[in-house]
Amino acid sequence: MSRWLSGRFVPVALCLFLLATCSVAHAASFTYTGNATYGPDNNNNGACTAGLGGGDSSNWDDARNWGPPCAAAGVPGPDDDATINNGDTVVLGRDRSLTNFTLGSGTLIGGNTLSVSGTFTWTGGTIGDGTASVPTINVAAGAGQLNISGNADKVLNNGVLSNAGTGTWSGGGNIDVENSAAINNSGTFTVQTDASIV
Repeated sequence: MSRWLSGRFVPVALCLFLLATCSVAHAASFTYTGNATYGPDNNNNGACTAGLGGGDSSNWDDARNWGPPCAAAGVPGPDDDATINNGDTVVLGRDRSLTNFTLGSGTLIGGNTLSVSGTFTWTGGTIGDGTASVPTINVAAGAGQLNISGNADKVLNNGVLSNAGTGTWSGGGNIDVENSAAINNSGTFTVQTDASIV
């Protein structure tokens, strides 16, 4: 026993113990579905099925508005990816962190900050609604990337977009900046389009 607990055997035993007893968080990809949400279908071995979640269609913090995975997985967190692409208005009710975020259509509102450590892909939709409740999207330094692309116009309506990473703007869509909105860049930002900030 003393030999097993001494020298080089201890790290091996410790690693085996940790692997056997510790759970590991796995990243997931969430899509905002609003009241067309996914939920566990008890008639189909618990598979995620559209229309069973009963979400309120506007609250980021309501797990029933996200799917798949099902509502039981909660809302997207720091290790996860999230996509809003269904035209809904989504209220960011508190500060949140993600690995990757895609906004393709719809509107993100709420006076809080969404921090993205990986890539924020903006192909359409609106950040902010012109009120005093100003949402902020922060793209992190280092591995953070801002990818503005596609032919749809994007609207920044009293919202704030801050890029500390590597930014690229391509495609034919303009960026419409309204009501004291701001784009802050402390990283790099490459423009590969003839589109305009209007």
